[in-house]
Amino acid sequence: MYGHHRNSGISWMREYDHALHKYENTKPIRGRVKEPMRPLGQRKSVDAYSIVKREDGAIQCVLYQTPVVTWYPDGLIEVRKDGYATTSTACFIEEVTGFSSRIFNHSICITVGGLETRIGDQPIQIREGKILNPLQDPTHTLLRGATAKVTKRYAEFIKYGSALCRLKPEGFSIQEANELFTKDDKGSMPDLLTALHRPDYNQFSSELGKFVTYISDTSEAKYITYNKAMLCMAWSYGASSWDTNYGIKGSKLDEHTFKNAMKYLIVGIHRNEVFKEVLRDVGDVKRDPYLKYFRQGWKKYHLKT
Repeated sequence: MYGHHRNSGISWMREYDHALHKYENTKPIRGRVKEPMRPLGQRKSVDAYSIVKREDGAIQCVLYQTPVVTWYPDGLIEVRKDGYATTSTACFIEEVTGFSSRIFNHSICITVGGLETRIGDQPIQIREGKILNPLQDPTHTLLRGATAKVTKRYAEFIKYGSALCRLKPEGFSIQEANELFTKDDKGSMPDLLTALHRPDYNQFSSELGKFVTYISDTSEAKYITYNKAMLCMAWSYGASSWDTNYGIKGSKLDEHTFKNAMKYLIVGIHRNEVFKEVLRDVGDVKRDPYLKYFRQGWKKYHLKT
């Protein structure tokens, strides 16, 4: 939003009286489907930025449909985010309140009175230039020896997969996939997993559950299951090759890519055994290098297991 509308027309508000004055002296835009709306910035941008007065007297500065900043008559200010940490929200907070706001480590952070905190699921409360409820940011550290310990559980599959990558430099063909996987009514193969590298995809958590079943097989038919898992790895992490009709004819997977992908997946699958959570001091906002294992599809997967 702000990439195209940097001149939003929003003025900085210092306190409740300023917000109330802005509301009372802004002419509403009538003739709309909903009740008349009062623009917070330029009148043409009323659908993006608006100002509302609640029944209890609180003044809300609204970004689209989210009351991001709320000013209360007793001087309390509440700042919240929408479901996502967006640049638009961070810029909106800074323009409305004058407090520095930024996107950092997939979160919105706000600085008030020299103290920086991340905005979590609950609103940040501010009074007299001080944050009343700053968050202690969690970070994660690897437990020594834990990665090697959980990796040993899949040693047989990793050995099999590494050998198969060396034996098949030409890659895995679509014919192999057709022989191993059953097609549904639409002609697709739902058990051929293709999103193991994309935790931002909706199907990641369900595909990961199937993949864990494949690589954990200890039955007499485990090498057939291992082969299925390798095809899934190739279709997720490999380099696809295409025929003249723009249909995929196979996928190449080298040993180095396979081992790195397995390390990533195993650490994520066993994150609760591999990582230790440590709370930082209030105001110490730093990057969590392992946050990727605790959001998006990884978060969804561990909620199911």
